Parts: sequence; structure tokens; C-alpha cells
Amino acid sequence: MNHTKGARMKVATAMGLGFALVILMGLIIAIIARVQLERASDEIHLLVEDRMAKVSWVSTIQNNLNIQARAVRNIALTEDAGEKQAEKKRIDEVRAETGAMFKKLEETVNTEQGRLILKSAFDARNAYNVAMNKVIDLGLAGDTEGTRSVLNTEGRQAQAALFQPLDNLVSLQRKLMGDSAERVQELASITSVLMLVIAAIAVVAGAAIAWFLTRSITRQLGGEPDYACTIAREIAAGNLAVDVHTQAGDKTSLLANMRDMRDSLARVVSQVRTGTDTVATASSQIS
Repeated sequence: MNHTKGARMKVATAMGLGFALVILMGLIIAIIARVQLERASDEIHLLVEDRMAKVSWVSTIQNNLNIQARAVRNIALTEDAGEKQAEKKRIDEVRAETGAMFKKLEETVNTEQGRLILKSAFDARNAYNVAMNKVIDLGLAGDTEGTRSVLNTEGRQAQAALFQPLDNLVSLQRKLMGDSAERVQELASITSVLMLVIAAIAVVAGAAIAWFLTRSITRQLGGEPDYACTIAREIAAGNLAVDVHTQAGDKTSLLANMRDMRDSLARVVSQVRTGTDTVATASSQIS
């Protein structure tokens, strides 16, 4: 009795451990997927909210510089004082927006190379503003010839000098964007491989557990459950001549015990019959 309870406990323990292992594998897959997806999400957020934003800010700066250049040219070409002031106001507006874009870049550029490029852009911007202020003052004063001369020399050189670091900053951000995209692809690839490996381990472990449980239960029964049920029904019906097939050397399984029970019942029945015959003979002699 104790042996049977112990065997049942072993099966229950094995089944519990098997299901726990499969569940654990599922949890590991879910945790790895979550961690990797969060890392990919961080990279995508960095790509969209930081690096693409910086490219947009630089593009705005470059566009504003072109607007400012056209406004300065208009000041040099027009002789109407009202138009000159309107263009000057336009220049002030785009300069304010450009300053805001530079401030955002200053606050968010966090790589050493990016900071060096941005410092170069700041220096070039200061030189550009000096040259443009000179052109604007000449234009507002009505010195058309002087305005054109400074605009075509100092102004053009200063603008080219400012566009160069801005172009370099865009190139740097595009490179960083490419790096982020590669990391996202790498994370996706690694996650896929890890999940496939863990899933394969889970499949193998599940198959091994199923085989172990089947083998354990079959050993305890001594055969297939249907066969054990058939033998039990035959013995319960009084068929003590039924053959009980067991594995060679099997003395502990359910079928082996049922065979022993059949033999014991057969002996008891035989002894009862012998006793009955003896009593009948004695009764006959007494009569």
C-alpha cells in the first residue's frame, strides 16, 4: 500500500515538474520578448524623437538662412523704405526661429563629434550674422553698390562657411539613424533566434517529459491500461484461468500483483473445493 502511494506521488511530482518546466519556458520566452521589444522601442524612439528631429531642425535652419539671404538681397535691390523695413522684420523673425533651433540642438546633441560640429556651426553663425548685419545696414542706408559688394563677397563666404558644419551635422545624424536601424534589426534577429531556441528546448523537454511519464506509468501498470482493465474484469468475473502477461522479471507492477492475486485466489478456491469434497465424503461415510 505504501509502495503504491509512493509510486503515485512520484508520477504526480513528475507531472507537476514537467508542466512547471514547460510553463517556465513560456515565461522565459515572454520575458525575453518583452525586454528585447523594449530595447527596440527605445531605439525607435531615439531614432524618431531625437535624430530625425535634429535633421528637421537643421533643415529649418538652412531654410531660414536661404530666406534671410533672399530678404537681404531684396533690401539691396529695392529702393522703397517700407519694403526694406518689411524685409528687415522678416529677417528678425527667421533669426529668432533659427536661434530657437540652435538652442534645441545645443540641448540635445550629446556625442563628442556632434558637439564639435555644433561649436563650429555656432562660430560660423556668429561670423555670418556679422556679415549679414553689415549688408543690412548698408542696404537700409541706401548704399546699393556697397550692399551688393559685401553680399557677394563676405556674405556669400560666410553663408558657405555656415552651411558646411550644418551639412556635417545632418550627415552625422543620418549615420546615427542608420546605426539605430541596424541595432533594431539586430535586436529583432537575436530575439527571433532566442525564441526559436527556447521553443525548441521546450518542445524537446515536453517530449522527454511525456515519454518519461508514459514509461513510468506503463512500468507501474506492467502493460497498457486497457489490458490491465481487461484482466481486472476477468478476475472479478471469476475467471481465475485468465492468462496475465507481464514483462520478464516483473514482480512489482499492477499486472504482476494481479497475477499473484489470481494465483492466490485459485489456491484458495482449490483448498475450499478440497475441503468441501472432504466434508462431503465424511458425511457420506457417516450416513
